[in-house]
Amino acid sequence: MKTEVIIVGSGVSGLILSILLKRRNIDHVVLHRIEQRKTLELPETLPPSTLELLESLNLLELFSKSSSKTFGYHSLWNSPQLTTDNFFHHNPYKYGLKLNKKLLLSDLQDYTQDNIVPMRSVREIHHTDSEVFVTIDSDGKFQEIEGKLIIDATGRNRAVLKYLNVPSETFDNQIALSCHLPYFKHPQLIHPVLTESFEHGWGIVSSLNDHTSVMTLYTKKGSP
Repeated sequence: MKTEVIIVGSGVSGLILSILLKRRNIDHVVLHRIEQRKTLELPETLPPSTLELLESLNLLELFSKSSSKTFGYHSLWNSPQLTTDNFFHHNPYKYGLKLNKKLLLSDLQDYTQDNIVPMRSVREIHHTDSEVFVTIDSDGKFQEIEGKLIIDATGRNRAVLKYLNVPSETFDNQIALSCHLPYFKHPQLIHPVLTESFEHGWGIVSSLNDHTSVMTLYTKKGSP
C-alpha cells in the first residue's frame, strides 16, 4: 500500500488530523490498533476557550453532537473556601462541553472510515531520506505501507519514537488513580465537577452520566 502520510494512532488527535488532511485531498492512512483490553471510561471537559479553536477548524458541530453543555465547576484549591467558576463570564462561548469520549471517537471514525487501516500491532518501521515503510500485523498477516511522512499520534505511548530510537524527555511524572462511583447530587453544588488540592497532589470528581461519577486522584510517582 502506498500513501502520502501514515498516521499511527486513532485517538482524537489522529482522527482529527485525518479529517483535516481529507479536506485538503491529501492521501493518508490511519493505523488503528484493535484493542484487546477494556479501558476505564473517564469524563473529560472542554473549557469555553477550546470551543473557539474547534469552531476555527469547523469541528465544533461534530464535537457538540457527542457532548453535553456544562456551565462551570467548583474548586477547593489551597483554601477551605469553595470557589465557583461560572462559564457564562467567558466570551464568545459561555459554556464548555462534557465529552462522551466513546461516542466522539465513533463519530470521528465515521468521517475517516475510508482511511482507517485496522491492525494488531506495528512490527517494523524503517525509512530513507524520502520515504518511510511501516510493516503491520493485520490480523495475522504482515502488510507493508509506504509513505512520505509518518505521524506519531500514540500520545504518551510514543510508539513511533521508540521504534525509531528517537530520544524524548518526559516532564510529567504524575500518576492518576481513577474509579467509578455512584452519581451524587450535592444540594450546595450547582455544577457536576469539583476539584480539590491536597498535600501531595489534587483530585477531581466529575459526572460521567446521570448515574455515574468518576473520581481521579493525581500525585507524583513515589508519593506516599
